[in-house]
Amino acid sequence: MIKDVKKTIVLLFILSFFNPMGGTLVIPALPFIAKDFHLNSSQSSWVFIGYELMLIVGSVVYGRLAQAFKLRTLLYGCILLTTIGGLIALVSSNLLLLIVARVIQGIALGAPIPLSMLIINEYFPKEKRKKGLTYIALAISLGTGLSPIIGGVTTSLFGWKSTFIVIASMIILLPFVRYIPNNKVQKGKIPYITISLLTVSFLFLLYGIHGHILFLGISFLTWIIFVVMNHTQNSLINFNTLKNKIVITVGTLNFVLMLTINSLFFLTPIYLEDLNHLSSIEIGLTLFPGAILSVLSMKLIEVCSSKFGSVTFLNCSIFTLFIGLLVLLLSIGHSVLYTSVAFLFIYVGFAAVQSELSNFTSVHLPFNLMSEGIGMSNLFFFMGATFGPALTGVFLDEKFTISNKIITFSTYHIGIIGMGLMVLVMFFIVMLAMRRKGNKRQSNIHYHA
Repeated sequence: MIKDVKKTIVLLFILSFFNPMGGTLVIPALPFIAKDFHLNSSQSSWVFIGYELMLIVGSVVYGRLAQAFKLRTLLYGCILLTTIGGLIALVSSNLLLLIVARVIQGIALGAPIPLSMLIINEYFPKEKRKKGLTYIALAISLGTGLSPIIGGVTTSLFGWKSTFIVIASMIILLPFVRYIPNNKVQKGKIPYITISLLTVSFLFLLYGIHGHILFLGISFLTWIIFVVMNHTQNSLINFNTLKNKIVITVGTLNFVLMLTINSLFFLTPIYLEDLNHLSSIEIGLTLFPGAILSVLSMKLIEVCSSKFGSVTFLNCSIFTLFIGLLVLLLSIGHSVLYTSVAFLFIYVGFAAVQSELSNFTSVHLPFNLMSEGIGMSNLFFFMGATFGPALTGVFLDEKFTISNKIITFSTYHIGIIGMGLMVLVMFFIVMLAMRRKGNKRQSNIHYHA
């Protein structure tokens, strides 16, 4: 057991905050990176995709590595690699070197969330586990929501390379890793081959999305080989967890949620810079009120979640997110004030959905499936976070409009409409798959701030 739960929660919260921040912090800088390196939208998206790709792999790999290495050792390595990646990005003079730096950061920052959940589930007192998981969900929401603002301000004041100094500042957490418990190391082989196959499969899939059909075929073939080799005693992913309805439902919702949110955070700075001619700091200030409101509303979110039940609360949260997208759709090309209002709804809706999905898993998933179920849910989460910007980058390269005498829709309008449809998909998943479980009131469950 952990001696000082409060200090450990604070450390895990900050570590988990850096995970999404490492991705979305650079989004406001992408238009400026594209200008400096003469890139189109799909090419510049690789600065984001290279990072998120390694998070997909890390979501399943670090659970296995935690059996072979000390948790402290893994987190020490995570912090040091993050700093090294940030310094390489800082001196990068071409896109390839920048992507290499981002891959290094992705390898490192794939650790905090799965390891934090593992530490909470295995080393926290039972009555503190829900509180710990709630804080991790809050860290993810805040990291996703606040980092575009931080990135916008630093990019505007000091240039786009300054965002990587912010990420490298994680080095200050190094002395506090001593609060992490010293776990017992189990002997066993690490499946390096299946890890490599999984990485290559997703890499070629993402590259194939950009129009390279051959790489889609290679990705499919590599995935088949991975699945075959994974069915051993030393398997990397336990696909049997997908037989559990809670795992597959929450995983699917996480995938769609992050596909939508990261696509939105990728698209918004581009259209604000293109149509409204905003600087990166002005983009950050436009989003800032929504991020602050999401922070202030977390206590209310937890109270409402406990009072109304999972299904009702999730539907309200999804509806809030949908309203935000609707307002955003109407605001494109008009006053940025409307965009700022739209993100009030979007940030709060996203924070509420993310928090409730984490709570729903911890409440309803059997304890013997908790670790693997959360790992699989994280895999879906990071897949959505990666594929969203990849698909959006390809979509934005196709400049087109749909117009008639009454209305004109640009590429940006179509993108927001697509995201709205994804949110509606989430609503129907909740109604069809979670109603029975979610409506069972858990009288003995309390949500803590």
